[in-house]
Amino acid sequence: MGHIGRLFVIFAGLACGVAGGAIALPVLALMDPVTREAGLVMFATGVLAAIDSDFEGDAAASLLLLAYWATLAICVAPLGVAALLGELARVRSWLWYACCSGGLAAAMPFLLRQWAGLERRTGAPDAIAAAAESRFLLLFFFVGLIAGSIYWLIAGRNVGAASTELEGRTA
Repeated sequence: MGHIGRLFVIFAGLACGVAGGAIALPVLALMDPVTREAGLVMFATGVLAAIDSDFEGDAAASLLLLAYWATLAICVAPLGVAALLGELARVRSWLWYACCSGGLAAAMPFLLRQWAGLERRTGAPDAIAAAAESRFLLLFFFVGLIAGSIYWLIAGRNVGAASTELEGRTA
């Protein structure tokens, strides 16, 4: 397989991994009572605000845009970084792709908060907020784990195979 074929496999692996993560995110969120309740409150707030007659179209678009960017931050960016580093280093290990994308996905809310210069704001006591946040971190880790595993099945386990074949032909 040439370099063009390898690029096709990489993009197919990324697309399937992101799709798997995007599907796993709501499914896993609905399985946990804490994340389910938080997600239902956010969804109900958004739907009720959209139904409200005083609700402007710009606010509805901003809610959709926020959901879009959150999905990108949890599903796309961690897998993209893990895949890029894995391809550059020619890593074939499932552990790398699964745990790297899972760890980055779990760290993404913290990283985005630090990048934006925000602190965690909540009305709940710190112990309750920390418990809820740990549930979300675990959820995001599993979403990244699933996305990285799908990428590894499609593209990660054959990293470096094209260069090995080319070296074998020239020898």
